[in-house]
Amino acid sequence: MSQIIVNLVDNAIKFTKVGGIDCELSLDASVSQDLDTNLKFSVTDTGIGIHAEQLEHIFKRFYQVPNSSSGNRDGVGLGLSVCNQLAQLMRGELKVQSEPGKGSRFTFSLPLQIATYQDFLESRAIPASVTNHGPEQRLLVVDDNFVNRKVMSIFLEQRGHTVFQAEDGYDCLEILSREEMDLIVMDLEMPVMDGSETSRKIRENEARSGSAPIPIIAVTAHALEYHKEKALSAGMDAYVVKPVDLEALHNLIMKLIQEPSKPHELESVTAPGTGAPADLDLLRREHNGDEFLLRKIFQAFFSSTTSIFGNFEMAMEEGDTAAVARSAHKMASAASAVKGQRLMRACRFLEEGALAGENWEDVTAKFERLKTLFRELENHIQASGLYQPGASEEP
Repeated sequence: MSQIIVNLVDNAIKFTKVGGIDCELSLDASVSQDLDTNLKFSVTDTGIGIHAEQLEHIFKRFYQVPNSSSGNRDGVGLGLSVCNQLAQLMRGELKVQSEPGKGSRFTFSLPLQIATYQDFLESRAIPASVTNHGPEQRLLVVDDNFVNRKVMSIFLEQRGHTVFQAEDGYDCLEILSREEMDLIVMDLEMPVMDGSETSRKIRENEARSGSAPIPIIAVTAHALEYHKEKALSAGMDAYVVKPVDLEALHNLIMKLIQEPSKPHELESVTAPGTGAPADLDLLRREHNGDEFLLRKIFQAFFSSTTSIFGNFEMAMEEGDTAAVARSAHKMASAASAVKGQRLMRACRFLEEGALAGENWEDVTAKFERLKTLFRELENHIQASGLYQPGASEEP
């Protein structure tokens, strides 16, 4: 919700040269569907306004309203689309009223149920399925990308394992301090504490305590020898390049648990390439054709990428190459989870170019290419019937 508010206020500031901007927050108790209240946040400005023929396009991805005072376009056309999609994901609504030369009013409304303190305590409780020893193996998936964690966890749980999740190295170490694991699947590139540093600390803790080493599989978007050596030196047991063939990964997991590899022996498991925007056949095989699960996966993917595109927009507008590279890496990671190889490759090219200090025109061209491939992926998935914008995850 904070991103919606920030984007709306930022948009009002951008197009208001004279007058002012008013922000209003209110609660409306007269709502239906057994909900207790309706939260409304509105931003009203005295800016340039929007013509009626443009209003129907205002929330479309990558649509840009011309600045009537100069004929120029600001930004990359993601801000209002991001706001609208985030509102839909929260089952809310975003509306606009505008008149050229007088200003605009954007109103975000969100139906809410008022929770009791007991509801809060119950929401914080750890489910029995997490605290009890489950069937087969106890696995820890460590990845800062929500989509990757969700997809891999769903797949492994379908195969009878108990799966724990951590979003960074510190979270991983905290879980290991209180839980025993049979194997860890660790992303190499994470903020706060990356996979290599986390693995070194795990090996140091094992050496001090005299406990048996936990097999660790490194997962990365990079296939260069340097990254393999980095995993090797950190004490990891296997090396997997995204996009991952989950069935092959599962076979590797069972092999490392049942027949522990020699110290620092590395193996590689990578999904085959495809000419389509996404390999939906492979996804269906991995999840036993369960279309409900696939819809949940794509819902998570588009929710995640909506937020990533919001960060992309700010980075591109500010010319922040480091932030562009971070967003490209996150987008590549999310694309790999849905087997979107073409988008993933475009993200890697953009990330590498931004980090290498390429001129801004080349970075912008690569970002335009990324947007084109994202549209193709979105259309491909929508055509499959597995995702529709604004659809709920509920059955």
